[in-house]
Amino acid sequence: MRTILLIVMTCIGLVSPTHAATETTGGEVRVPLETYRSLVEQANQDTRPAPAAYAIGIATIDVAIIDDDKRTTARVSVSLDIETFENQWTLVPILPPGAALGDARVNGVPVQLVQGPDGLAWSTDKAGTVTMQLRYGLDARRSDAGFTLPLPVPRAAATNLRLAYPGTGVDLAIIPAADVQSSESGNMTLFTAKVPSTSSVLITWRSATLRSHAVSRARYAGEIQGQALIWNAEFDVEIFEGEFVKLPLMPSTVTLGELRVDGEQATVVEDQGQFVTVVRGRGMHKVRVSFQVPVVAENGPPRATLQVPRVPVSQFTLNLPVKKEVTVSPAGNVVTSHEENATVATVFVPMSESVTFSWVDAVPEDVRAQVRANATLYHAVHAEEGVLHVRGLVVYEINRGETNLLKLQVPRDAQVTSVKSPSGGVSDWTESTEGSEAHKTISVFLDRAVKGEFVLDVAYEHLLGGGAQALEPLPVPLLAADDVQRQRGMVALLAGPELTLQPMTEDRISRVGENQLPAFVRNLLTMSVAHTYKYTERSPELVIKAVAPERKQGKFDAQVDTLISIGDVTMKGSATVEINVKSGAILALALRLPQGVNVLGVTGPSIRNHEVNAGADHQSIDIDFTQEMEGQFRLEVNYERIMGDGEPEPGVPTVSVADAEVEHGRIAVEALSAVEVRATTVDQLSSLDVNELPQQLVLKTTNPILLGYKYVNAEPPYRLSLKITRHREIDVQVAAIEKAHYSSLYTRDGLVVNTAQFQVRNSRRQFLRLELPPQSQVWSVFVDGKAEKPAAAETSED
Repeated sequence: MRTILLIVMTCIGLVSPTHAATETTGGEVRVPLETYRSLVEQANQDTRPAPAAYAIGIATIDVAIIDDDKRTTARVSVSLDIETFENQWTLVPILPPGAALGDARVNGVPVQLVQGPDGLAWSTDKAGTVTMQLRYGLDARRSDAGFTLPLPVPRAAATNLRLAYPGTGVDLAIIPAADVQSSESGNMTLFTAKVPSTSSVLITWRSATLRSHAVSRARYAGEIQGQALIWNAEFDVEIFEGEFVKLPLMPSTVTLGELRVDGEQATVVEDQGQFVTVVRGRGMHKVRVSFQVPVVAENGPPRATLQVPRVPVSQFTLNLPVKKEVTVSPAGNVVTSHEENATVATVFVPMSESVTFSWVDAVPEDVRAQVRANATLYHAVHAEEGVLHVRGLVVYEINRGETNLLKLQVPRDAQVTSVKSPSGGVSDWTESTEGSEAHKTISVFLDRAVKGEFVLDVAYEHLLGGGAQALEPLPVPLLAADDVQRQRGMVALLAGPELTLQPMTEDRISRVGENQLPAFVRNLLTMSVAHTYKYTERSPELVIKAVAPERKQGKFDAQVDTLISIGDVTMKGSATVEINVKSGAILALALRLPQGVNVLGVTGPSIRNHEVNAGADHQSIDIDFTQEMEGQFRLEVNYERIMGDGEPEPGVPTVSVADAEVEHGRIAVEALSAVEVRATTVDQLSSLDVNELPQQLVLKTTNPILLGYKYVNAEPPYRLSLKITRHREIDVQVAAIEKAHYSSLYTRDGLVVNTAQFQVRNSRRQFLRLELPPQSQVWSVFVDGKAEKPAAAETSED
């Protein structure tokens, strides 16, 4: 009993040492036995440890894909919460191996991570919750299938992944992940996903394909059997996506023989008029098809048409018996080889849904080498002083064969100056005088063999001599084409500014109209055509003579706009004459005015001089130009007429244009002084409202237009007479001071400073006269705010 009591006291002393220290008197505590046993068990029991040393909560990972020409990289930002449970050193694993760490922070403070066998870890000896931020990067791996990015991540309880891709239309996968969503904004694609607890995420992507498959190349080998062409076709097919693809091959109208995919027989079905087979698995595949198409022999050479798929590269090889010439449509370069009485034709054709082959018996080689051509020769001939110039256009039509050498005949005394072609191709040319005393041969070497149409442009000249010899008759030097089956030609004699060509004799040549010249020849001519000839013989003869051209006055219309200004004693006129040359050209022009009119001036373009000559009933202004005037130009004529005192109704003097086919005119009348104007005689004139007058006529004056008329040349000629009434002018006030303001300042020195301001209305006076008191001094004068210098008048005016 004492032993038990002692133990109880010891326990009480351990539990409550303070009480033992404060209680100095003895005592005892009694507890039930079961309670005592429970207390003993609790005292002997050790503290239970935590179930784990740390915990990683939900992580947020942002991935930015950066793509350039050299590499594709990913920049990763991670934010995660970490909780440690004990105040002892704990090593928390963060990242597995493979991450190029750029920065690590805990609650915004940089920390160092520990490199361990399982990757990077963070060590701490304090319990609590922190937020860690990580930044690291890594490169994506490129392959034919696309890009692969193995992304190491912290093994958190869960991860919210956000990925930004620079582009649209991308096929991207995240493994492992759930609830993957994507959205496009501008040129960016944003992916979000929920990732379970893992230490690595695999991200793969590739550009989305616009089509499921592609047929890039096709090879066809055919041969004729009976009335059909048997074709064996091989297609290179690439499947981009999906487990299988339906591949349309050709229309169901062809007779199908066999179809194999990668060497194995494949199923063929008919779908919407096409034979369709199924190709399984991504990657490259070989599809081989055998089919036949009928040969059509009616209405032309034998031919066969086959409907094919549109393939970028299509090669056809056709085997035919004996020697044949093969053509294909759409056109391609057919390479033909003849071996052992057989023909093998190979051709690449452009993308097309239909190809037609036709063939004929081959032409023998000796006949093939012959060139068959026709030629048409056009000559444009004109003369200058001492020289006859000829420009020849030789149009070859090479119907069979091809050649790089063309030969021409030209008279021996002609000097060839140039040989060229509008389409290029002339490498060089030579002259040879062998074999003929009257002609020489021009050999033109081309930089390529030509066929079809080819044009040569040949320029040459013939010296006429000087003096009277230059005007002697001579035959036109004409070109002739060698080695052609048929040739014909035309000759155009041109009228130059100095000389024209007059035909003298014509032999084996016919005169035709200018419209017989082709348009491309007429467009090259810069001179007018005087005579045109056509011939079909090889050696026609046309003898010409150079003569001075007959000058013909051009045909023109005239528009005359006249402003009549009536003053006190004069009637002034200002006329604008617009000439429109419709054909030809003019070197001189005659303007007519009534008698008694003084011509003040004539202006206009290219005027050499002008003279005023008196006629029987009019005056003539004869104008000579420095050059032939064509098109439209304008002349300005100023004149006046002095009116007599006893002339009651003076006639209005106007300008008319001699030899004009059509002359229109407009007349405007204004008054420069206080006169009253009324029209008394109006013959062959129509009244014209002021608003209908041309702007350039109205702008000649600032005074109001009183009368307006228009006319057209007519017989008898138009007449306009005016009655002018002069009225006496009434004097009016020319100046007035409407307001005056005076101010005076008296100084202590006894001076008086006066300031006067006047508001003056003036229409004609030059000076404002002011009378000042005696002994006054003027200090300053201002007019409209500007200083002016006053003057002292010797005498005063009332």
